[in-house]
Amino acid sequence: MTLREGARRALGVLLGPLILLSAAAGLAAWQADARLVEGLTLLSLTVAAALAWQFHSSRSLTGAVLLAGIAAAARFPPLSMTPDGRPPLLLPLCLGALVPLNLVVFALARDRGIGNVSGLTRLALVLAQGLAVVHEAQYPNQALATAAGGAVWPWVDAAVLAGCSLFMLLRVYLYGAPLDGGTVGLLAASGLALTTGSPVFVLAGGTSLALSLVQHSYSLAFLDELTGIPARRSLRQELAGLSGRYAIAMIDIDHFKNFNDTYGHDVGDQCLRLVASRLSRVTGGGRAFRYGGEEFTVLFPGKAAKDALEALEQLRRTIEENPMILRGPDRPRRKPMEVSTSKGSAQKVTVTVSIGVAERTDRLPEPEEVIKAADQALYRAKKKGRNQVCR
Repeated sequence: MTLREGARRALGVLLGPLILLSAAAGLAAWQADARLVEGLTLLSLTVAAALAWQFHSSRSLTGAVLLAGIAAAARFPPLSMTPDGRPPLLLPLCLGALVPLNLVVFALARDRGIGNVSGLTRLALVLAQGLAVVHEAQYPNQALATAAGGAVWPWVDAAVLAGCSLFMLLRVYLYGAPLDGGTVGLLAASGLALTTGSPVFVLAGGTSLALSLVQHSYSLAFLDELTGIPARRSLRQELAGLSGRYAIAMIDIDHFKNFNDTYGHDVGDQCLRLVASRLSRVTGGGRAFRYGGEEFTVLFPGKAAKDALEALEQLRRTIEENPMILRGPDRPRRKPMEVSTSKGSAQKVTVTVSIGVAERTDRLPEPEEVIKAADQALYRAKKKGRNQVCR
């Protein structure tokens, strides 16, 4: 993955939270009606919790509970005031560190759903922390209250929030997961809500959480889980909106069954991801999809087959000229202090593909017919010896 690809993917999942936080800042400056903001905040948290329940995401549900805790701490006098009428200094300080840490821990832990021991344990942990913080805020321990009144604690909160945010931004850059982008939005929203006391940032956080769940559901439906490129359902949707001229290329990895039998399915999966990464950089205006198994599709809207040939030939050469490196069984789990130059620790395997391409014509007016023609061209490429492009 190049720096540009990681940045583009990160921007895709962070754009929504950034827009929502900017809008929240505008509402805070505009001093929107408090009751309207509270109603919208309750609605956003309810929608986020309902979506989390629908998608069995305990991570997202606990995020909604944490946001609700922040909103409650600022809204209700039993939480926002001590018995003698003073604001509990320890409450925002504890929330300022606990909320980011909880969000990061839940992002790292495997999400096993809600209605089971793992999901219920997460909720119980969050609720127990909330009760402990509320109790400490109402009946403060003198030593903790003195420490909370010191000048160092706000800096500790700021350091925790900054560290958690940077860690989640790195995860977004590396993996581009929508739920990680939503967590970044939650971190920013919770920090601003606790700093400014404005409920509009809780509203932004709840909406960001709901948006990340929608993006996550889209990824599950339209992106291939193994390779990360658009899946067959996405191809069908794309084809349904096409009109006029277009070309379709069908691509198959040569001898993939033998490759799997020789090196194992884990290495086979690595091979699929490698080919998919090359396909995602196809030129000529093409867009790659995983069709199924070891087959891929590249769609060229507005192009004839002859116009796509150069891009497909370049793609074929790129895959062939960049062999896959198989690590030896004696490879250490950790990187050694000195790099060994002995032979046999790694093996290079050349991966090749066969490609067939066809275009929409009066004789082939439907996408299914163009795909069938491209499949026939692919069969001719294999029959001629593989590792070539045929029309």
